[in-house]
Amino acid sequence: MRLQLLMPNETPDPGNQSNKGKTGAPSNATAGVTYNVTVRLTDNYYNVESTSNLQVSPTMPGVQLVSTDPNDVESSYGNGNPQPLDGNTASATFGAVLRTSGTWTLSASDTGGTGTSYIADTSSNVVTVAGAPTKLLMGWAARRSIKARGSISRLLSMSPTNIRTLSQQAATPFLFTRAIFTMWIRDPLT
Repeated sequence: MRLQLLMPNETPDPGNQSNKGKTGAPSNATAGVTYNVTVRLTDNYYNVESTSNLQVSPTMPGVQLVSTDPNDVESSYGNGNPQPLDGNTASATFGAVLRTSGTWTLSASDTGGTGTSYIADTSSNVVTVAGAPTKLLMGWAARRSIKARGSISRLLSMSPTNIRTLSQQAATPFLFTRAIFTMWIRDPLT
C-alpha cells in the first residue's frame, strides 16, 4: 500500500500507474494563500483502501506533509500536520501555505504511529507565484548615509535643489519629491 498526493487540478485515475494514479497538472499556488492538498491511502494500483482491507492495523495511519519551500511553516498547515487519514475515505486534506515564489514539491509520509510503513509520495512541481502586494517599499542606494537632522518638517522644507544634490551623491540617482515624502509619512502605522 502507498500514499498518494493529489494537488489542486489533479484528479484520481486508479490503475494509471505510469502517472501515479492521477490526471491533470497541479495548479499554481499563491504565496501566503492556503493550497489544499489531499493525501489518500491506496493499493499499488492507486485504488483507495478502506479500513477493512488494512492488513497490518485496522487504524488509518498518521501522515506528515512537508515541502521543499524553505520558508513555509509546516506545523501551521490547516487541519493539522501531521494528521490521521479519515477511516471512511482513507484520505485527509492539508491546508498547505507556501510562502516563497519558486518551484517546490510536497511529500507525504507515514508517521509510523500505527505500526505501519506505507510508501511515501512526492508531488509534481508546484509553481508558487507572488501574492497581492501589501506594502510599498521605497529606497535608494547611497555611498554614504544621509541622516535627517532635526525634525521631519525640516526635511520636508528642503528645496528641490538640495534634493537633487542628495540624488547626485547617491550611487543610483533617484527622484524624491516633497509630495511623495509627505504622502509616505501621513500614515506612519503602515
